[in-house]
Amino acid sequence: MEKQRIAVVGIGATGAVLAAALLSRNPDTILVDPRPGLGDSLREKGITISGAISFQVSRN
Repeated sequence: MEKQRIAVVGIGATGAVLAAALLSRNPDTILVDPRPGLGDSLREKGITISGAISFQVSRN
């Protein structure tokens, strides 16, 4: 069986929380968002989510 891949489409408030949770366990998660430059920003800075739940995903 082929390895399954996970994608998060839309990296707004909810998508960022989901992406951070998934990336912390599966760094091959694919993020899809139409905003120009978002991918570069995420690769440079990573994602930090805090509040009731807290995740930090470092850049690779």
